Amino acid sequence: VNVSSILTMSTNIITMITKIQKAFFIQCLVDDDNDLYELTINGKTFTLDNVYDSPYGDLFDELNITIDKIQ
Repeated sequence: VNVSSILTMSTNIITMITKIQKAFFIQCLVDDDNDLYELTINGKTFTLDNVYDSPYGDLFDELNITIDKIQ
């Protein structure tokens, strides 16, 4: 595991989260293959079907990449 790349991705994720206004609750669900398949922000759930039509597509990607790097 490359610690430097994980720290960079974590910084990117934190930056994205701080840009989400009024974000009180963020939940990620990961499948058996350690792939992110659902992201819930303030009670609104996004999946692969709709996350890229929302403001959270980049956050979804960064979280998924980070999960892959950690495993």
